[in-house]
Amino acid sequence: MKKFVNTAVFSAVILCAHLTTAQEYKFKKDVIFLDKEEVALVEGEAGADYTSFKVLSSNKDEIFEVTQDGFKSGNPFSTGTYWYELRYSGSDEVIRLGYVYNCNVKCVFKRKIFPTEVPFDKPAKDQIEVLKDYDISAKINADTLKQLAEYKAIQEKLTYPEVKRDRSKPVDLMFYKKEEESSTDKITYTILQDSQVIGHLVKYDYSVSAVYEFYKKVLLPDSTEELVPLAKSNMHSTNLELTTVADGKLHKLDLSRKSSPHVWVARYLFKTNYL
Repeated sequence: MKKFVNTAVFSAVILCAHLTTAQEYKFKKDVIFLDKEEVALVEGEAGADYTSFKVLSSNKDEIFEVTQDGFKSGNPFSTGTYWYELRYSGSDEVIRLGYVYNCNVKCVFKRKIFPTEVPFDKPAKDQIEVLKDYDISAKINADTLKQLAEYKAIQEKLTYPEVKRDRSKPVDLMFYKKEEESSTDKITYTILQDSQVIGHLVKYDYSVSAVYEFYKKVLLPDSTEELVPLAKSNMHSTNLELTTVADGKLHKLDLSRKSSPHVWVARYLFKTNYL
């Protein structure tokens, strides 16, 4: 005689078993609780540009340290790759977890550490074994190689022939379009010389500052034209720092007395033979 199992009841039993064995993590006033029991203390800080804190046992012995690290290829148009590094005291093992921008210590635990269900109540070697399943070192290496390849490709394109024009003519800008974004106005200008479009400027206008992105028009081997990233500035008001893609050089420019700073910067790039 066949026996039939009520799958709904069976699933409910499995779920209840899981819920009863799942550990509950909490972070309160620099103390980590596991199933309402204090298991670790935290000293340090984390934020938008800096992360460095230590996790200590109840008797204040260091368990592991968390720091922020990252990689940028030198390409100012690249946002780079960032991550958290966990280093256990007395171990050479490094665990890398995904980065969350502008995340305080509590946020790092809630978003990146607690979801791993790392057993704070067990020895370090057991914690490391759990965390290894969440390590993103392979992804970081892949992202790094991709950034370097993209940067090299852009630099190569900047060596292609430029648009033919009379370089003795003045460089001017002409409004092209304006787009409203969540926190800024995105304004695009065409850069002209001798009635030829030689590039574009994309200006991000904020309340008291702006960011410039310059693109140069080049002629590809198949005779088509392409706008290639040329230079990008930091967020600035009067003092501008502009990084050129071709050489990764940082140009510090004073715009305090310039009536049309975006035009002046475009002409600066031309005079210095980038445009």
